Amino acid sequence: MASKEDLVFGEIAVKSHFVTQEQLNECLEKQRNNTKWNSLGAILVEKNYLTPHQLQFILNIQKRNWELKAHQSRKVKQDNLFGRLVIRLGFATDRQVEESLGMQLIVNDGQPLRLGEIMVKKGFITEEQLNKVLKFQSLRQAICPGCGRKYNLVLFNDGATIPCYICDNKITAKPLQNFIHSTTPAEAGQV
Repeated sequence: MASKEDLVFGEIAVKSHFVTQEQLNECLEKQRNNTKWNSLGAILVEKNYLTPHQLQFILNIQKRNWELKAHQSRKVKQDNLFGRLVIRLGFATDRQVEESLGMQLIVNDGQPLRLGEIMVKKGFITEEQLNKVLKFQSLRQAICPGCGRKYNLVLFNDGATIPCYICDNKITAKPLQNFIHSTTPAEAGQV
């Protein structure tokens, strides 16, 4: 059975008019029946259905699509984290965060709105609260001493230790008591 990557590769090849659907199906069948694994692109080039230049063109499109999906995924994770933090700091309610997350389907000039922008526009939080949450998030980032990977430790308690997913070094959440005390729900005007 063809991998998801090969299916996407084939779809791009057909949409780019580099190969026909019949040629693609033939190569997918050859790949399926082959005892040693060959990528779909290699088979298409071997059959002279694709040039090496066309192969590289498709691989570049795939890479760009993966990077875009990874970027969108990171944005969604950041927005979910932002929502949890807004609730934890007492700036908004669960219902307000859920409503704002639902509004992210609305697109602004081809880009989805960020959760913080929506919450300010709806009046659920103030610009000052938005800036405090963003500052708090940036202060709670830690860099693994072993491999340099960045981690957001916003939801970890002070002093919590987590293993790096890459190199297994220990990363510790540093205390931010002064920041938290200056951002109490009462001071922030909890809604």
